[in-house]
Amino acid sequence: MKNPTAQQQDQSLDLNDNPLPAPIRILRATAFGTIGLLLVVVTPIGADNMLEKMQTTFGACGAVIAFVLMRLTKWRKSSLPTNRLALFLFLGSMAGTVASTVWFGGWSLFDSIATGLGSGVVLGIMNSLGGIALRSSLLSFSK
Repeated sequence: MKNPTAQQQDQSLDLNDNPLPAPIRILRATAFGTIGLLLVVVTPIGADNMLEKMQTTFGACGAVIAFVLMRLTKWRKSSLPTNRLALFLFLGSMAGTVASTVWFGGWSLFDSIATGLGSGVVLGIMNSLGGIALRSSLLSFSK
């Protein structure tokens, strides 16, 4: 059996290593895109007060900054691209959420960090899952 490289693992192939038919790729891209957008967009829509809006905004900015850093650095190049993306989106979302909670929370520093870590975990998981689903949606058309 062949040992696939990281580039080959990203391709959309069936069990016989043949490319998937176009209708299957379109359905797959539509399903993963819908799920990914739902996971990424549901948190900002549900934000009720100013702190929650700042947490989601800073969390998204942190995820984007972490994504750019992931593309620029060589750290964890040996891991699968999906694992790297999930890790960087999670850590970036957590860092952004903690920063916004410390800045806009109005509590003591340690209370703000604890609250930011709690909400950052949830936001990080949602952004990671949404980012992976959107990535899978975009990769449905690679051959």
